[in-house]
Amino acid sequence: MYLLSKYKDNPWMGFNEIRRKHGDVVGLQLGQQKAVLVSSAEVMREVLLLKGDIFCDRPAFHRYALIFGRDRHNSLALCDWSEVQKVRRSMAQSGVIPKYGSKGYRNLSKCIESEIKLMIEETIGTKKMFVLAKQDVLILCANIFMKYLCSKKPPNGCTKFLDSVQKYDYIFHDINQCYAIDFIPNLSVFGLHKSYFDSVEESAISLRDYVEKEAVGNRLEATVARLETDGKDEYEDFLELMLEHYVRNPSSMSWTVCMYEIGDLIGGQSAVGNLLMRLIGFVAMNPSVQKELYIEAKNALKTRPSDDDIITLDHRPVMPLTEASILETLRHTSSPIVPHVNRVDTKLQEYDISKGTMVLFNTYYLNMSPEFWCEPQRFNPSRFISSSGSVSHISKPDHFFPFSSGRRACLGYKMVQTIAFTAIANLVLNYDISALNDEQLYEMGRQLAPKGCLALDLSDKCFKVSLSPRSEK
Repeated sequence: MYLLSKYKDNPWMGFNEIRRKHGDVVGLQLGQQKAVLVSSAEVMREVLLLKGDIFCDRPAFHRYALIFGRDRHNSLALCDWSEVQKVRRSMAQSGVIPKYGSKGYRNLSKCIESEIKLMIEETIGTKKMFVLAKQDVLILCANIFMKYLCSKKPPNGCTKFLDSVQKYDYIFHDINQCYAIDFIPNLSVFGLHKSYFDSVEESAISLRDYVEKEAVGNRLEATVARLETDGKDEYEDFLELMLEHYVRNPSSMSWTVCMYEIGDLIGGQSAVGNLLMRLIGFVAMNPSVQKELYIEAKNALKTRPSDDDIITLDHRPVMPLTEASILETLRHTSSPIVPHVNRVDTKLQEYDISKGTMVLFNTYYLNMSPEFWCEPQRFNPSRFISSSGSVSHISKPDHFFPFSSGRRACLGYKMVQTIAFTAIANLVLNYDISALNDEQLYEMGRQLAPKGCLALDLSDKCFKVSLSPRSEK
């Protein structure tokens, strides 16, 4: 760990230096944790795909346990692999990865469009510059998640809802951090970080209470009554799907696990909100890219008119640059894949890897190296665009893993893509997005610098942008 001490602002630069000196597979000792750093696409695919059934567990960090009721196996993303986890992921996929054209897909599209339209109507009518803060973006995403997953939108200004938005972001920010105490648990004896960890645990407990009382409420009783009346396997939303499974299979999923899964997926609002705020920041810092996105959105509306002059998911096929801007944001963010742990002794390439070794994925190197990208520090969505005649489409290189891969791949990638696409397309269509002032421009550059972390600064410290209504679309 001492090798990383001089890279406090970006530990992944330190890992990259280790890769440069020692190769694509490097054994590390991080405090009390055995680890291996992998830095090539070939080795990553071996871990994630070829030996995905072996490297399928997660690190047993004490922090993870605190967030999930002192048992990290209550978490979807941070638990070890198990039969219960297979069932949970299968159910979650049906909720957050709806098939194109399905009822769920149409419902998700309507939820996104209605919230985007409302936000634009509330601000565009003023004809004045509007200051957009991270909190506004988080609330937008939270409303979409609640409407889609739970068929419930909290009333404007609801204190409990706003408090939950802040706490979800607080927890998300913590999960994205890395502390010495994760690898040297004995430091807890000295009381280091105790007040902070107490705050994290208290926030997590408060969120569980919010999910059970405010998001779920009396839906369990209603689900039971519906099943007793008609017994049909039809559900209104993801929440009802989960509750129906619990009622029919109480032995395979406890009430606690059921509530944690619902809370986990609702909490995905923070990941999407942070990614969307990053995308907005990059657009503000790159006027030429913003102009291209505006022209694409304007032409899309001409090609496929919309009753409300809103860009919808139906416009995605003719808006590849907007799709590419999301990928370029993910590349710059270079958020690392959640570490994996092998459950038995095995080999990686020609190296012996003992059971319980933590695998770190050096996606920072794959995403930001001039070996793989032309001008990697430049924000250039066009790098993901390929053309066949007059038709342009998205093209992702094999060394790009924006959502991981294999059985532990990110469950929320569809929500990320659909919400971010619709939001940024309609924002650039209706507003000129720019930095508020030189100070905020500096903050954007600092906070958006590639650091291998998706979470931005918390809302009170995150950069803000100005939205100036366009005179015409």
